[in-house]
Amino acid sequence: MKQSFIRQGTCVVCTNMTCSMPQKIGVTRAERYVMNTKANEPLLNIDDRKISASFCCRNPISFYGGLCALCVGICIGVAFIAAVVFTGGVAAVAAAAFATAKAALIFTGGVVVGSALAYAVDHDCDETLACKWELPHEGVMIEGRPALLNQSYMNCSRGGQIMIILNEETAAKAAKYISSCNTNALWWQLGSQAVQGVLAGMTMAATGPVGLVEMNINVAIYCISEYDKDLGKAATVADIANSAREDAVACKMATESAKEAKASADAANKAVSASEKKMAEQKSTADRAGKTASKPGREQAAARWEQSKAQKGYNMEQGRCENLKNKSTKAAKNHQRAVSNRNVAFKTLFNGLALNITTAIFNNWIDDCSNDQEGMPIDKAAKRADEMNMLDQSNEPVNSTFMGIVANVNE
Repeated sequence: MKQSFIRQGTCVVCTNMTCSMPQKIGVTRAERYVMNTKANEPLLNIDDRKISASFCCRNPISFYGGLCALCVGICIGVAFIAAVVFTGGVAAVAAAAFATAKAALIFTGGVVVGSALAYAVDHDCDETLACKWELPHEGVMIEGRPALLNQSYMNCSRGGQIMIILNEETAAKAAKYISSCNTNALWWQLGSQAVQGVLAGMTMAATGPVGLVEMNINVAIYCISEYDKDLGKAATVADIANSAREDAVACKMATESAKEAKASADAANKAVSASEKKMAEQKSTADRAGKTASKPGREQAAARWEQSKAQKGYNMEQGRCENLKNKSTKAAKNHQRAVSNRNVAFKTLFNGLALNITTAIFNNWIDDCSNDQEGMPIDKAAKRADEMNMLDQSNEPVNSTFMGIVANVNE
């Protein structure tokens, strides 16, 4: 199969492009002595990796765009909960909810600005300067280095594959189709992250305050997940556990308070029972002595003294018993309050866990579905790029006339 050598200004496309137009490959090296007189352009070798302009790579757009969509979604979710609280809650709670929404909005603004600045630096296709051309002509040297052919391609460090297409019309069609597919994939990424952000924001606002720490944690989990999905799942589990930690501590403290309140109530009840028992004994003694004192005889005086003593003791114990009963009533109420607080603490813990786990499962499902949907147009883009590249390579008239110099390469 005849393969044309490549000159500066030849069209190239990338499987990750979104710019809809092919770019041109140019000379990187300083020596430019071997020229194609047909176009008065230097011939290229494997050291020439300069792309004329950015392909607007899908990967950084997907990363930074997804991050911004996630934060905007969190703001929407937090604002929704704040609005619900405002219309149905007390003023103090409503003020706290709107303070939370304000913090989320400020953080999101910072993320959007930071992402725009980072993308402005990060999107440049000068990544190719550190990459390597594959399938050059090993037997023909240009300026001492293997010459590029139409079949040559480059695997970019960002995941895309850069292909040479001689025919400008074919290159334009390929670029338009590839960009359309990649843009479709981007919309799936942005949409899914926005939905996940809304759910995450609603969950965070419903289970506790949302501040810079919580927003940073969500950003960190997103970054980890984009790098390694399994590691992102582990980070999500760790975040759920960390979110439940304060509630678990509150449950422990509430349980201890309930135990102490129960012990106080039991002790108060025991003291009341002992006092009532003592009163009964003194009452019995006073009644018995009264019967003896009512009979004339030598024991009458002693019986009257015993009766008086028992009655005084009964009266004193009766007052003490009333105080103990009041304390017992207060202790019982404290115990009921402590039990109620303990139940609320455990309810908060379990509700928070259930909501966070449900949100994590649902968001993971959304992410998986989105990844499947993103993968389809990405695969279509790669397939069409291969097809158009092979069509261009197999077009021998174009290869023969492009520069007027061809190499015979075994298929």
